[in-house]
This record gives sequence, structure tokens and C-alpha cells, in this order.
Amino acid sequence: NSPLLEYEEWLVSSYLLVEQHMNHSIPRVREYSSMLLDDLTLSLLEVDNWKMLEWEKQRIIVLHTSEQSKQPNHWLGRLLCRPGLESTLDRGILKTSKKNPMECGDIFDTDTIQMLQGPDGQPFLKTGTNEGRYIFGLCMDGFQPHGRGGPPTSIGAIYLACMNLPPDIRYSLDNLFLAGIIP
Repeated sequence: NSPLLEYEEWLVSSYLLVEQHMNHSIPRVREYSSMLLDDLTLSLLEVDNWKMLEWEKQRIIVLHTSEQSKQPNHWLGRLLCRPGLESTLDRGILKTSKKNPMECGDIFDTDTIQMLQGPDGQPFLKTGTNEGRYIFGLCMDGFQPHGRGGPPTSIGAIYLACMNLPPDIRYSLDNLFLAGIIP
């Protein structure tokens, strides 16, 4: 959502800049300023609508969450039961050789994860086993529920993400566990 907020900030700052030319002495400048303000207003309304849709989508997801699904073990069970997802989680994530040791395209490219040890002192993510060995990450995001012009309040959400998922679907709402909300 960060690019959207940056875009909204750019729209507002552009609006304020153009608004200064509404009383310009040249009629053509006033005319074009008015047209540009109309376009910026429409774009700001589109951004507001998109934010409301996203907010509503997240609210609906939270409202439809049952008591049982609020437990991480039930969430993981549902995740593993989805067709094809367990094999995706158990795919070979350990890289045998990196082209450039300074490049890190994913968390599994790091030495910390590659050398992570289990309770038996052996590598936690060993290949050739039929055990599910999963790495999880805690993610946090915060936002102002009333927008920038509203009262100074913020809401934070803490999510649990299964890092074994490919990066392109790792942070999809279907694959995240809402661990907590900070008012």
C-alpha cells in the first residue's frame, strides 16, 4: 500500500500547487488549472474508493474469521490442506550454489537460514526428508484509519507469514495469519 499512499501524497501536493494558479491574471492559465484540478480531484476520489475497497475487503475477512481459525495451528492446517500448497511449501528451497554470494533474492539465500540448526544440532532445512520444515516471519503494518486529515490515531496489524511460500504469493491475504491488532 506504500506506493498508493505515495501516489496520494503526490496528488495532494500537485493539487495544492495547481490551486495557486486559479487566480492567475491570464485566463488560459486559469482554464487549464481548473481542468487539471478536476482531473486531480477525480484521481483522489479513485484513490479513496480503492482504499475503502481494500479496507472493506480486510474487514470482511476479519469478520468471517471463526474462533477456531484464530489459532495458528488451525491456520497452518488449512494452509497445508489447500490443493498443491504442501508440495509448494516442501519444494527444494535450499540453493546448492549461488552465482554471487553477495546477492540475496530471498530469505533462503542468506547464510543464517542456510545454516539454521534444529534441536538435534543438524541443519533444520535438510533435503531428502519427508518432514515439513517451515520457517515463519512476523510482519507488522500500521495505518491511519481516518486518513491523514483525520484524528491522530493509528492501527497496527501483526501477521504471521510462512516464508517457505514463494515470494510472489507469500504475502497474499489467503496465506497470512492475523496474529494481532494494535489499537
